[in-house]
Amino acid sequence: MEYYTKTSAYRPQFNTTKSVAMRIGPRYDAVCADLTLFGGIIQYVQSLKYLGVCIQANKTFVCNFDHVKAKFYMTFNCIYAKSFAGNSELITTELLCSCCLPALLYATESSAPQASDINKLNNCINTAVAKIFRVSFGDNVDYIWQMTGLTSLRVLISERCSRFLSNYVSRHCFEC
Repeated sequence: MEYYTKTSAYRPQFNTTKSVAMRIGPRYDAVCADLTLFGGIIQYVQSLKYLGVCIQANKTFVCNFDHVKAKFYMTFNCIYAKSFAGNSELITTELLCSCCLPALLYATESSAPQASDINKLNNCINTAVAKIFRVSFGDNVDYIWQMTGLTSLRVLISERCSRFLSNYVSRHCFEC
């Protein structure tokens, strides 16, 4: 970044090779003219990652949670491999809740996951529970959820959204 004398204004420099543009809205897939910034061309992309949230070009605001699922499974498999010798399903379940759930829930309060996304994320936990307790999917996993006190992701995400909005409103609303 360049600094000018006290009388001149500070002029920020942009790295156009690291900057991208993406369209969201009814014409998200329309071909656009090149976007230039300080002589460099900004590339249009179909998806981008901002603060760990993958956003996709679409008619509406849509996030992609595939990287979140991959991080969850990577964390779970590490924990499962280490705790498998201990042969305690309840300890592994607690580790699942404390170490793996945060990976699934990261930024869900601000990224507005759709019902289908929540179901896919919930399926990650079902797969992990089935593996921990060595059972098949279906009623067995539902029963284990009840007995271990696991909370549905739909409920957890709803609670996180409520807290997020409550905190936002309390910080940004002014008395008239």
